[in-house]
Amino acid sequence: MLSLFLFATFQSKILNYDIYRQDKIVGTAKILIKITQDGGKRTDTKLTLSESKSTLEMHTTQVWGQSGRPTLKIVLMLDSKGIETSRTRVDFRATDLLVSQTVAGKLTKSNIAIPPKAEIRDLPEFWFLRDIPAKNKPYKYWTFNTTSLQWEETTSTFIGPTELATKERTIKQNQVTQQIGKRKIDMVLDETGFPVNSVTSDGIRIVAKS
Repeated sequence: MLSLFLFATFQSKILNYDIYRQDKIVGTAKILIKITQDGGKRTDTKLTLSESKSTLEMHTTQVWGQSGRPTLKIVLMLDSKGIETSRTRVDFRATDLLVSQTVAGKLTKSNIAIPPKAEIRDLPEFWFLRDIPAKNKPYKYWTFNTTSLQWEETTSTFIGPTELATKERTIKQNQVTQQIGKRKIDMVLDETGFPVNSVTSDGIRIVAKS
């Protein structure tokens, strides 16, 4: 399959996005995506938001194994001077999570159980990059929110293929919808699974830079 060939030959890619609230640009995002040696995936994201004359940065690292199961998530928050204000690290273990948080120099650790029999494999992270999902078949799983420190029921659905016509050519894309807790995201992905345009239920639009 083409996606398997792309996955086998893909090493890394950098993506850049503009973030809009309504029609106003309020930030940017830069994502480095890598395929790990064990056939898993790693993303390193730098998110910069600028609103009300203040700037906030969030740096996020996420790692998934070949099965799609998450293994690590690290979130750093920085103020307008580039000073780290908080750090959250989540290590995914067999039956629980080790959550380490540092705020104002104080470190706290806690163990949070994985819900019994919960599906936590994040297979949509590999859609079109490696795996071809069934159309209109919801995939239900659980994701961990590092802000609330709560598990959230998540559903991702491949709606179907779509096309974008330009003067030069017709670009094939894929439409996906995702429900994370109460938040909905409508996404358009390119042929290899990278987001092109995302719109959230709380009014945020994330658009890939050309």
